[in-house]
Amino acid sequence: MMYPKVVNPITLSTSWCEVRARSALELSYHFASMFPVVLILFIVAFSLWADFRNGVHSRVKIPSSISIFIPWFDNAIQFGLDPLGFLRKRQTKHGSVFAIRLAGKRVIVAGNLNGILRVMRDTQKTLHLPNHQMLASLGDVKGTIPMTLLDRLTTYVARTFSNKGIPQFSHTFNQHLFRHIRSLAENSPNDRVPLQRFVGQALYDAVSVSVWGPHFPLDTYEEFYTIDAKMSRLLGPAFLVPRAVSQARNLMKNKLGTYMQECWDEELGVKGAPANVTEMIRLLKECSPTVPPEDAQGALLVFLFGLHANTHRIVAWLFLHLLSDSRTYLRLRREIDHAIDVEFGDLDTLLLVPPQRLGVSSLPLLESAIMETLRLWYAAVTVREVNEDTEIPSEDMKTFMVARPGDLVMGNSSAINMSDDFFEEPETFQIDRFVGCTAEKEDEGKSRTLPLGSFGGGTHVCKGRDFALYEMKVFAILCLRVLDMKAETSSGRSIDDLPLKADTTRTIPSFVMYPSEEVFVRIRKRA
Repeated sequence: MMYPKVVNPITLSTSWCEVRARSALELSYHFASMFPVVLILFIVAFSLWADFRNGVHSRVKIPSSISIFIPWFDNAIQFGLDPLGFLRKRQTKHGSVFAIRLAGKRVIVAGNLNGILRVMRDTQKTLHLPNHQMLASLGDVKGTIPMTLLDRLTTYVARTFSNKGIPQFSHTFNQHLFRHIRSLAENSPNDRVPLQRFVGQALYDAVSVSVWGPHFPLDTYEEFYTIDAKMSRLLGPAFLVPRAVSQARNLMKNKLGTYMQECWDEELGVKGAPANVTEMIRLLKECSPTVPPEDAQGALLVFLFGLHANTHRIVAWLFLHLLSDSRTYLRLRREIDHAIDVEFGDLDTLLLVPPQRLGVSSLPLLESAIMETLRLWYAAVTVREVNEDTEIPSEDMKTFMVARPGDLVMGNSSAINMSDDFFEEPETFQIDRFVGCTAEKEDEGKSRTLPLGSFGGGTHVCKGRDFALYEMKVFAILCLRVLDMKAETSSGRSIDDLPLKADTTRTIPSFVMYPSEEVFVRIRKRA
């Protein structure tokens, strides 16, 4: 009788385990050999799905590491010596979006059109102006001025200096400026005066009388001139501020405090000033005790610098270009003479017309000259503080860098304005470069027409840009029509062959640069 072979259950179990283990091992080897293929197919499929879903290519985050040597001073020394030059070198090395560190803060810098427009337009409302820094540094404001108050003040500024508001005081401005220039020519012929002071004093007085009323202390120009010459020092550590500048600021604030008291009439407001200026002064007078009087004076001082500093310097640069090239000077003078004699009839009539009549159609070469001067010498760097995570894109929109709350972002429009991708021979002054250009096309790439960020841009565009253009035009018209001018260096040398350069150590973002060498002018009544 045959009995089935008895298999030891332990032996059976061991054999089955060996088979199962061998099969699992073979399967794992097989899967491992196929894994790269499977992974690649998965990535490709996911990418195609993402492209189909979003309609754009996947973007890559740019590393935001910052190489510094001294932790606190970080990049501040290099930046302070030549802000635009430093940013230009960094962009060449790291691309159009990169990070630096200034005074302990991380700063994301965009030097491409898309990144700059992201900063300026701020459509997602994740950025804000660092007003408190300028108020504290320039105005010596110790406390915090509520944003609601600053917003209301800004609203009145926008209304006062808009095309609708300018006619309220333009006649007074024109007449005062005309008398000032004519008086200099008649009473001090051929006297040598610094070009910056000649321009600044004339515009400061005319604007002050027409905007702030007859009680405004015109002698504050001396303090303004002292502060303006060293403004970059005010934005640094307090212990580096020269004593003369600190004293000038305190004296100017005291004079502004006296003005706010003496100009006020309970029924009329600010005597002899536009209605919106009355509302500005009313706000500053009535904000106590929330805002101490000395801080209100500091806020007014900052508004004054915003009104005057860039305008004075850009007009000075314009005349530096004109007086160093006689053909350009005479070409612009011919346009002005033709407009006065043919279109308006005489100078008095021109000074009485609405400001809009001095637009591009009447004086296209003058408009172009001002825009070209802004392109060359305005340090067009928009600075914002970050409230929420903000992506700053590269030019192709495929890569980006994330700015975190507490960071600063900079839109370096000067990188566009001085790029030969956008402007031919960007280092040269071409007076007719912008003839025929009527609008700033911020998003047309190489076809853009006017310099980017000439007056800021986006949600925080300069509220006084209309009046700034108007007063620059009127000053140029009066000087070229009424005066004969000659420029020279401090040593008496002609500026015909003088290379025009900026003093990079005094360059401040969002301000017009200072000339590297002081130039003097001799003026006399035109023959």
